[in-house]
Amino acid sequence: MSSASNAAAGNTEGAQSVRRAVAVLRALAAGQDRGARASEVALQCGLTRATAHRMLQVLVEEGLAERTPSPPRYVIGREASLLGIARSSPLPIRTAAAPFLEKVCRETGDSTVLTLRSGTDSICIERLTGSYPIQVIGVSIGARLPLGVGVGGVVLLAFLPRGEREELIARIAPRLARHRTTVTVLRERIRRAREQGHAFTDAGVIPGTHVLAVPVLSPDGRPLAALSINAMANRLPAARAKRLVPLLRQQADGIGARWTALG
Repeated sequence: MSSASNAAAGNTEGAQSVRRAVAVLRALAAGQDRGARASEVALQCGLTRATAHRMLQVLVEEGLAERTPSPPRYVIGREASLLGIARSSPLPIRTAAAPFLEKVCRETGDSTVLTLRSGTDSICIERLTGSYPIQVIGVSIGARLPLGVGVGGVVLLAFLPRGEREELIARIAPRLARHRTTVTVLRERIRRAREQGHAFTDAGVIPGTHVLAVPVLSPDGRPLAALSINAMANRLPAARAKRLVPLLRQQADGIGARWTALG
C-alpha cells in the first residue's frame, strides 16, 4: 500500500473513532443521571462490548465520563459539562424562544417544551411548568430520545428533506424496539405530521398523557426545533389539541423569525 493510501486509511480510521466516541457520549447523555451499562452502550452504538468498554475507559480517564459503583454504570463526566461552558451563548434558539414559550405556557396552562435535534436524538432544552394544578413534568431538560419516539422528534424528522429523513430513519431503526415502536409506525406518524403540519399523540411517552407538537422552521423550511405542550389525557383530548394548533403555530413562527433576526 502506498504512503498516500496509508494516510487515507489512517484518516478514515481516525474519523471513525471520533464518531464512535461521540456516539458513546450521546448514549451516556440519554441515560441522564441513571447512566448506562457498558453492554447498553455497545448495543445502542453498534459496538462490540470490548470496544465499548475500551472507549468508556478512555472517556473516564479524560473526565468525559464517570463510572458509578454497584451496579457499575457510566454517566456523563464533569469535564463534558465544563467544555460546554466555553460558549457564552451555547443555545441561541433557547433565548429566541423564551417569550414565545412563556406565552404558550401562560395561555394553555400546560407544560411547554422546546426540543432540538442532536444527531439521531431529540433533546429537551427548555421546559416551562403551567398554571394548571396537575402538570406533566416527566420530560426534563437534557432528556434524550431517538428521533420519532417523542412527538417533538416526529416533527423534527417529518419536515426534513426526504433523503436526509430516510437516512436518519435507517440509523434510528435498531433502537426503536426498545421504545416499543417500529419503523412502520414511525413512518405513519411522519406521514400524518407532514399532512397536518403538526403531530399529536394520545399515547405519550409517559402513560396517560397526550402531547401536541409543531415544528419551528427556518426561512428555508428546515426544522430548527419543535414546540410542544404536554398534559394529562383528559386535559388534552384531540378536540382541545385541534383548537390549540393555531396558537402553537403562531408562536413557532415567532421563534423562527426571532432566531433569524438574532442570527
